[in-house]
Amino acid sequence: MDPRLAAYLEGAMKVAATQNLKEDQRSNTRVLSVVFSVLAAVFVGLRFLARHRQGAKYDIDDWLMVVSLLFLAGNLVCVLVSEYT
Repeated sequence: MDPRLAAYLEGAMKVAATQNLKEDQRSNTRVLSVVFSVLAAVFVGLRFLARHRQGAKYDIDDWLMVVSLLFLAGNLVCVLVSEYT
């Protein structure tokens, strides 16, 4: 085995040994997901507003941002639903 890999794995085992697996992180995950989803929606909205004010046409990159925002919304729904199941 590569000595660098062995050293990495040994360090990872030391870190893993100190983790408390009974600690619940769902509320932290929920808060971060909501905050970043709102930020993403705001910035996509600002992008469309800027395009509109400039009189520029909406290109494929703008619509792909909307599609990715929909995927992010789906992820947010999954995070919020998993909180209560």
